Amino acid sequence: MNTRSLWCIALLACAASANADESADRAAIEALLNDNYLRGIYTVQDPDLVRPGFHPEFRLTVVDGGQVVYVPLEGWIDYEGLNLADSEKTAEQQAKRSASLSIESIDIVADVANVKAEVRIGGELAYTNFYGLAKTDEEWRIVTKHFAQH
Repeated sequence: MNTRSLWCIALLACAASANADESADRAAIEALLNDNYLRGIYTVQDPDLVRPGFHPEFRLTVVDGGQVVYVPLEGWIDYEGLNLADSEKTAEQQAKRSASLSIESIDIVADVANVKAEVRIGGELAYTNFYGLAKTDEEWRIVTKHFAQH
């Protein structure tokens, strides 16, 4: 085998490895959003499902009337009523159990990713979400989230 053939084989092996890594990262991000975000915040409403998927320094960014407000994870968990018994939750909080998540795009560069997803509640588009993720200690975590409410 000549040198050129060996280089081609080496390049193909590197490309295949990079594609496998990106596929694994995409699968991990999708699982994180479905297991920790969708189930934790919406369908199961359990803060113990939420916390492992989010970085300790996570911030929710809320844009309201031109004002930008940053909310830490525990403040968001409280707002969503995840620590409340079902009998104490508002009708809006309980209706969120019917939510579904559609991941529209995942962009990964090295150890950071941006994800765009849509959340439907009762079949109706409720939110378009944008998540910033970081891969630390070989695990993806949500670091930021901002959204548009429909």
